[in-house]
Amino acid sequence: GVRAQGWDVPAADGNFFWLATGEATGRLVADAADAGLLLRGFAGEGVRITIGETEANDAVIEFLGDWRR
Repeated sequence: GVRAQGWDVPAADGNFFWLATGEATGRLVADAADAGLLLRGFAGEGVRITIGETEANDAVIEFLGDWRR
């Protein structure tokens, strides 16, 4: 998962998780959109990512792993 990739992910009680991405938020959201993924960005803070179907979750995990590199 994303924690294994080095992301700091707070515990979640709902169907989403939060990534604090600070000033990189806009770039992350734009790059995700280019990859066909929709992330809800909060400018200068981070992104909220909804947990959904396995295929979509896997796509997000793969994208985030590539994006961090």
